[in-house]
Amino acid sequence: MRPLQRERERTQLARVAAQTRESELTQQHAASQTIHQQQQQLLLQAQQAQQQQNAARQQEETLIEQQVIPLDQHIASQRERCAQHRLALSQIQTQRDNEQQQLADLLRQRDTLQTQSETRLNYQQQHPHHSHWGEQLGAWRAAF
Repeated sequence: MRPLQRERERTQLARVAAQTRESELTQQHAASQTIHQQQQQLLLQAQQAQQQQNAARQQEETLIEQQVIPLDQHIASQRERCAQHRLALSQIQTQRDNEQQQLADLLRQRDTLQTQSETRLNYQQQHPHHSHWGEQLGAWRAAF
């Protein structure tokens, strides 16, 4: 096999490997963006819940000011609302933690794939004669 042809094949292999790596990274990036969008949606939901709670709180305060509500009833109402708020915040935090873990896992996977791809590419660059033997073996198999 001529050196020029081998160089072309090596270049083609490197190009395919780079395209594969780029495709993998693009997929990982899309997944990361999806998780980020989900996190943004959760944050928006939490903010909306907080706004609704603030509006409800203002309504309650208006009622308290306008009507004579026994203090014990008001305290019980506040405790219940706080418990609901804590529960909602806990659920949102748990979901955020899960998404952060998923994001971290995806980033680790991306880094692993990137490292493997770089290792493969470095090995191919440092040991070009190995690909020659593979090509020679393929030629011998084709001949027989």
